[in-house]
Amino acid sequence: MVRRTARDLVAARFADSRGQVAVARSGHYQVGRDGGVLSLSPKHAETDTRVTVIVSYD
Repeated sequence: MVRRTARDLVAARFADSRGQVAVARSGHYQVGRDGGVLSLSPKHAETDTRVTVIVSYD
């Protein structure tokens, strides 16, 4: 059995409030005061794959 990481299973895309797409291979995105949209889509995931998204506010 091959164990895959979350990056292997789910594609993440973040666009800020101006529509600029940010790429973060580390999985960390910086969000300004105006916010943005985080989209997650399956790459090699099963339909019942669970993903945890952690949001922290400084």
